[in-house]
Amino acid sequence: MALDMRIAVNKTIVDLRREISKKSSELGTLRKELARYQKVQGILSSQSGAARTKANRKVRRKPVDWNSVLKQLPGSFAVGAVANLAKVKSRTYMEPHSFFLHPSQHSVPIDGRRGHS
Repeated sequence: MALDMRIAVNKTIVDLRREISKKSSELGTLRKELARYQKVQGILSSQSGAARTKANRKVRRKPVDWNSVLKQLPGSFAVGAVANLAKVKSRTYMEPHSFFLHPSQHSVPIDGRRGHS
């Protein structure tokens, strides 16, 4: 009886290994098929994006005069002022990660020099 039990257990182990191998092969095939479809999806997405970009290129805009833009900016501004402006401009605003800055960096003049106005 113990011999029959060993034979049954061994047979079950062999069957399970065979089934696992079969399923692993099937999983590999499914992953390859998924990769092919994702590649096609990427191609289709980039083509529709290219069409939108091409349509946007047709709009001719005057180049930006950065000198006049810089003249309109204040001599210095705080991070909080930029954050408030961003909140007004966008409803999907995320808080600035000002913890990356040293406290002395929270108000920086436009020309980048500290203590020189």
